[in-house]
Amino acid sequence: MLRRCDTSAAVGFYMLYPTASECEEKFFLPASNSLYLSSTSTIDPLKMATPGNPDCTSVLVRSWMIDTPYITHQNVCRFLEDVQQTLLGMEADFPNLWDLYAMTIHPSYQELSMAIGFQKIGDQTNSCVSWLYTSVDQFLNLAMDKAISKLEFRCHGAESRVTYSHTDLYRFSVGFLPTPPNGSVAR
Repeated sequence: MLRRCDTSAAVGFYMLYPTASECEEKFFLPASNSLYLSSTSTIDPLKMATPGNPDCTSVLVRSWMIDTPYITHQNVCRFLEDVQQTLLGMEADFPNLWDLYAMTIHPSYQELSMAIGFQKIGDQTNSCVSWLYTSVDQFLNLAMDKAISKLEFRCHGAESRVTYSHTDLYRFSVGFLPTPPNGSVAR
């Protein structure tokens, strides 16, 4: 969670969703038909894996968003590094994580996705919504600062107004750890 220092208002959020093995086939169907948020169904086609399930090999980046004024190199890098730390923590509950999936919905995140190793999968040429894939190991081994160093973030000056709170979002926790005084990421 990325929050403003002065108001504690959330300005960034992500959610990692360990996916039940019987739902992995959805990642190979058209993205616009495979996700609850983009379909007319009232049933979510993706089920969350139960912690400790050795058959869970996939994680979906179900949400990853930073409010426009706060999209800076520093904030994006810290957020991505936090995703790495959360994935490492998830490996305790899901020891066989191999695959990391995401979905492009907004074109502004496509360049960022490619810079951090995601690739489009499937034939989705007629849709602006598509599945992305990278391996968990590849993602964990990235030096995020270097990976996004060539990207330009048009919004500047918001770094001083944000704090950073880490939580295990995949468990839907609501308690946040305090941000250390030195501004580093709380673990």
